[in-house]
Amino acid sequence: MMLCAVAAVAATSLAASNSRDFHIAPMQCYTNQPFRKLSGMLSPSSIKWSEMEKVDDLMPNTEEALEKRLGGEEQERDNNAEEKNLVLQLGSNDVTKLDACVRVATRNFPNLIRELNLNCGCPAIDTGGASSYGASLMKDAPLTARLVESMAVATDNIDISVKCRIGVFDGEEDVRSLGENDYQYLSNYISTIHDAGAKHVILHARPAILSLSPV
Repeated sequence: MMLCAVAAVAATSLAASNSRDFHIAPMQCYTNQPFRKLSGMLSPSSIKWSEMEKVDDLMPNTEEALEKRLGGEEQERDNNAEEKNLVLQLGSNDVTKLDACVRVATRNFPNLIRELNLNCGCPAIDTGGASSYGASLMKDAPLTARLVESMAVATDNIDISVKCRIGVFDGEEDVRSLGENDYQYLSNYISTIHDAGAKHVILHARPAILSLSPV
């Protein structure tokens, strides 16, 4: 039952986007600007995802920090008529900072960013998972909704999406089989963030364990 239900949710998400697109998934410490440039040479039409950019790391000089991470790609895009092909993934639990970051990104890189994604699926590397952003946001649907809403309000021409897991556990000792109640929680979580402005949701089809680092 759980697998069928999750499949239905995932199918709904795919239907909301162009399922024929080929995406190069976000990988922390790997999908940086040089890697994305190489990917573009090998597959020009592919959709490239940034690694999760932690909003706190982009502060207080957000323009300078984003220019370092994205500037070369924006310059190349100015001379290229192809469709925008970068999904900028952000990690934050602060509505005000996220709003400010999104405004700078969309203003300074209009020819590059096709979508803004809120990471709700990865344990935090810097704290071994003990954090309140990334996958930890799945424990707080109202906060996730406020974050999504702030992103949607900050831009009127770029889609907002969310990447999350099918469940979240604090530690390895908490891991168990998922059941109907877990699906209902996931369904409510997705409905909440969709109503807040997320155009679609990308499901990483396994639970997150917050005590484990993804690298």
